[in-house]
Amino acid sequence: MLRPYRTLLGLDGARGLVVAGLIGRVPLSMLGLGTVLLVRAQSDSYALPGLVSGTLAVATALTGPLTGALADGWGQRRLLRPLLVVFAVSTSALVFAATSPWAGWLLFPAAVVAGAAVPQIGSMARRRWKHMVGDHGTFNTALSLESVIDAGVFVVGPVLAAFLAASVWPGAGVLTSTGLAVIGGGLLMMQRTTEPPPRARRGDTGVKTLSPPTYRVAGAWVLVAAHLMLGMCFGSSDLSVIAFAQVSGHNALSGALLAAFAIGSVIAGAAYGAINWQRTLPTRFAVALLSMALLSISLVLSPTIVVMAVCALIYGMTVSPALIAGTGLMANLVAADRLTEGFAWLTAATGLGIAAGSSLAGQLIDAYGANHAFLLTTAAATTGTLIAFAGRRWLSPSRKD
Repeated sequence: MLRPYRTLLGLDGARGLVVAGLIGRVPLSMLGLGTVLLVRAQSDSYALPGLVSGTLAVATALTGPLTGALADGWGQRRLLRPLLVVFAVSTSALVFAATSPWAGWLLFPAAVVAGAAVPQIGSMARRRWKHMVGDHGTFNTALSLESVIDAGVFVVGPVLAAFLAASVWPGAGVLTSTGLAVIGGGLLMMQRTTEPPPRARRGDTGVKTLSPPTYRVAGAWVLVAAHLMLGMCFGSSDLSVIAFAQVSGHNALSGALLAAFAIGSVIAGAAYGAINWQRTLPTRFAVALLSMALLSISLVLSPTIVVMAVCALIYGMTVSPALIAGTGLMANLVAADRLTEGFAWLTAATGLGIAAGSSLAGQLIDAYGANHAFLLTTAAATTGTLIAFAGRRWLSPSRKD
């Protein structure tokens, strides 16, 4: 099982890319909760912290594809230099605005700029893997490794942000995420052997036609719509499982239930990358979403905290296969010099879905209870399944990864 990963990590620059991608991705998992805890320390309610954090998340989602397009067009290193500076200054301004009694007006502008300047390290890393291995089957292993890193980061990041805010200083989580972004981005800029060349431009020698942008690729919109549903699954299930723990009288175990989701995802992601798949990517993508829809029903029916933990672990095993297959499909649909942009579209759709899923789930929890809120997870996964099956004709089924 480990042989494909040994082969992948044996490539020149692979280990450095993993380290840079791991460190650079932590800020994205820390920044939202870190902002909530920072603003909450100066506020009497969660309304203002939620608005500021939501503003930051929406800005990240809306500008992510543009950042990805600029990375493809200019080159990652050329973009990261100014982007990291803007991110560091804006997050520092966010902390200053939250902790200074006369600078509250700066909160939302700082959140917008900070969200827009979040470096798309995950998308950049995946683009580099594609540049390193091309269409070889090793790319499937690389995507699986990236999925495992994502799952681990999104477990550790919020815990680290909460610990720093509670034990050190309310702004420590945000500033730590800033420092890690600069370190991870700096390490990525140092990885020159893995960096893909900038996209060719009109007028360059030998260039007759330019690759179409992601929004002109029909299959990309199928994937964006499906990932919007995936994000709703994530947002609704995470909030619902926390509410379930609270209602069950085991509030301290809410983190363990979230970890069960992530552990299941890590296990499935690692196994996925070691399998020599025969079925096409569109089939794998649709089946993963269908499995997610079916297994989410167990969350609706879970009566106790122990049963919920087991169901969360099994349900989590559907997450990585869906994300890996979706990312692989985008890599097949979009030209190589547009990949960072294409991956950023998926990240943006997932982020918006998470925000929408959390919001809707919160209303369902208040009205009907935690278990019934999981029905939103089932509905979103079912819709995603229908999108994947209906859109198969646009997902290049003739190609395997």
